[in-house]
Amino acid sequence: MQEQQVLQEKDSPRARFEELHEYFQIDTEGKLYPLASKEICLGKIMVDEKALVYHRFVKPEEIKNGYFVVDGIIGKTVDYIVFETLNYSYTITRERLDEFGDYLLIFGAITTDIGYWEKRPLVLTDTEKRRRNLLGDSWYKKLESVINSPYMSEIGNKIRAERQIKAIYPAEDKVFRAFKLCSFEHTKVVILGQNPYPTKQTADGLAFSYLGGIKPDKQKALDVIFEEIQRDAYNGFTLNADYDLSYLAKQGVLLLNSSLTVVHGDPKSHLDIGWQRFTKIAIYELLIDTSPKVFMLWGNVAQTLFEEVYNKVYSLTLENQINRDPSNHLYLKARHPAADVYEFNQFGEVKPAFPATFAGCRHFSQANEFLKLNQRKEIKW
Repeated sequence: MQEQQVLQEKDSPRARFEELHEYFQIDTEGKLYPLASKEICLGKIMVDEKALVYHRFVKPEEIKNGYFVVDGIIGKTVDYIVFETLNYSYTITRERLDEFGDYLLIFGAITTDIGYWEKRPLVLTDTEKRRRNLLGDSWYKKLESVINSPYMSEIGNKIRAERQIKAIYPAEDKVFRAFKLCSFEHTKVVILGQNPYPTKQTADGLAFSYLGGIKPDKQKALDVIFEEIQRDAYNGFTLNADYDLSYLAKQGVLLLNSSLTVVHGDPKSHLDIGWQRFTKIAIYELLIDTSPKVFMLWGNVAQTLFEEVYNKVYSLTLENQINRDPSNHLYLKARHPAADVYEFNQFGEVKPAFPATFAGCRHFSQANEFLKLNQRKEIKW
């Protein structure tokens, strides 16, 4: 645990900010210059406890055939890069740049298609700005018509009214966090859960994840998942599990619940509020996208919801209404990991007996094998 803390401190935004001083001059305002002189400003660095951000204004002539070029050292060091033109801002995370960027060895730079960047108009209404901040720009673009529809307004009104008299999880700013952390273009694994945890200070907007990484007192589904990850992806080696799964979301794992909110103490309270319609539309967009993805479907609820969408896509393809073949994705099914909680023996273990148990499903190694086969970066589970 002490070793892990040291590693986290070395990778903290402030520690990485100090490392940049070895390669650039940085003035008191955060402006970057080459070590040799201060004649050319390379942009600006902003740092706090949560993130290291690089910001630069980009001239139209700097966009080469729809690509952005980023200094290699900056690209490997900062958490977010923001390029701003006259009309738009473009943002990319370090993880996305690492996956989709091509290194130019001669110039020590990284070039990326601007299609992998989050694009945002500089002039926005307050409503659109708020919704883009919740969903992320790429998902907002895909779901714009539904997020601005009357039926979504109705869901929002119902939840806001309930929040006045009941405890609703997760917090309002975390309801769409799964989309915010995992852009549409970066999504390569989808894990479909049921609903957020209905207890105080646990739901964080990501399926199976715990707010702040706080480990639950009792054995939960996430313990079963981590044990399978250890068994399947790390040859049984025990990991220091982080119950905050944002580290997976940032790698392209969409941790999506079929219902995005829940009332305290009542797990099924918002199953019929309308969220599943929204969730199905998001899954539909992922299915018709040509980039190969892995869908992990655990339990009857996830499998039934997903099959409805898959059958719709398949029928539209047969009718030639869309030109998409959903067979280019990988579909993995298993019993819900929570069911294994009740299968522990007197030693606190579950004997892998897939498909009778979630244990032994090997979904995590299968996912990485599929991603590697399709030239996509593997997940560090």
